[in-house]
Amino acid sequence: MFYSLRSRLMWAFSILLILPITAVVFILSKESSEQIRTSTQTSTLQTIDQFASHVSTLLTQIEDMGNQVLSSDITQEWITADLNDESTKGEQYLAKQKLRELLSSYAINNSNVISISTFAEGKGGLWTQDLGYLKSSWYSQFKEQDVRWTQAHKDKDQADDSIRSSEINSLVLPLVQLQSFKDVGVIKLNYPTVLLRQDLDKISFGKSGKAFLLTAEGLSVLNQDLRGAEGLLKDGLATVQKQSGGQTSGIFPLHQGGTDYLFFYRRLPAQNWLIVGEVPEAELYATITRLKETLLLASFVLLILVIIVALWLSTGITKPLSAMARAMRHVRNGQFELAMKDMPKVRSRQSEVDYVAGVFEQMTRQLKYLIETEFETNLRRKCRIQSAPAADQSAFLQQYTGDHQRSGGDEAGGSGHGRHGSTG
Repeated sequence: MFYSLRSRLMWAFSILLILPITAVVFILSKESSEQIRTSTQTSTLQTIDQFASHVSTLLTQIEDMGNQVLSSDITQEWITADLNDESTKGEQYLAKQKLRELLSSYAINNSNVISISTFAEGKGGLWTQDLGYLKSSWYSQFKEQDVRWTQAHKDKDQADDSIRSSEINSLVLPLVQLQSFKDVGVIKLNYPTVLLRQDLDKISFGKSGKAFLLTAEGLSVLNQDLRGAEGLLKDGLATVQKQSGGQTSGIFPLHQGGTDYLFFYRRLPAQNWLIVGEVPEAELYATITRLKETLLLASFVLLILVIIVALWLSTGITKPLSAMARAMRHVRNGQFELAMKDMPKVRSRQSEVDYVAGVFEQMTRQLKYLIETEFETNLRRKCRIQSAPAADQSAFLQQYTGDHQRSGGDEAGGSGHGRHGSTG
């Protein structure tokens, strides 16, 4: 069966059509996957870089404002009045009021800063005169570790009661008398936590991937919920410390809990913060997966179509040839009726195969007619001989034998002439 013309044609057509389609699908799938993978990683890093640029711009503005407050004459006058024991209560109160107005004007003119406070050493804050700040985490970190950019927290020392219950992040600067360079307290510039968090929450990777703003120790700067991602973030930060080589940003794979993740990071050196992102590879590359599935489905459909077309073409060629072969075997055995039944049908629009089948059918009909005519002629002669008298039968036999010999000689001569003509 495999060596039949039909099988060989079908396999030939299938191979000639399948190989190019398979090669195109494989090359297209591979190249497109690489392009999408690279584009996805690049766009993700660009998104993180854009947020990092936004954070850097905002915090630079806040830091510049802090330096302006520190170098202001009003601030220095308040420091001098507060330190001078000879200053009267009225002078100290007047200096404090001027400072309050200055800090309020800075906060009003800058929409990113909601309040600015000053804390004199051993005394309360500018707005509430509360000494509770001495036990706060932000003050302890500033004094013990020189951490100037705080994590999200709440502060009672605010100019407006409405924002005392809101989460804020702050920049803490040393309050210095510029004439003597004496450290007399701290300046605290507060900005709303939601200012950065609302932008960070908009960053997403895949369906479940998230971005976080963390300290170097892995603590959330914006009080984000890290539950469920602590282990992954811990491993990611450890890898950043080991493999980053001082790079500002990067991406690397992580495996945890039987799932492959991609870990993105971007350093903020001025604040010693990191913007990180984690996402399962399957989600980030969902587009690639859908593309591969589409290409595989398309290649499978094309394969089925190729097989159908190859089968149709091979059948169209081999079916009439097979029928004609069966008819030839019947003709060889003298079974003309069976040969006519197995004869392939000739269509009105003839192909080369239809033409050959039509000619063979015509030859078979002529051969059948000639054999039947010869048989009937011989049968009539035989009947005439048998029905004639004995003397006449002898004459008939002599005449029939002579006619037959002459006929045979003529046929032999004709065949010889034909061969001679053919040879010539």
